[in-house]
Amino acid sequence: LEKGIQTDFNTLKKEIAERDYKDSHRKISPLKPAADAITFDTTGIDIAGVVNFIEKKAQNIIDRS
Repeated sequence: LEKGIQTDFNTLKKEIAERDYKDSHRKISPLKPAADAITFDTTGIDIAGVVNFIEKKAQNIIDRS
């Protein structure tokens, strides 16, 4: 909306889901996480919570080195 693009929230969610499906199911170079990726669903998590998660994961990796 800030960019002047008028859209319905549900339509936007549907379009994003369709784009993600296409990107992850294409034959050539499908979009997928790296084998060693750490995934984290940030739904409902504030920025401080995300930062805390990243800090803990990074510290665990540092401690293993």
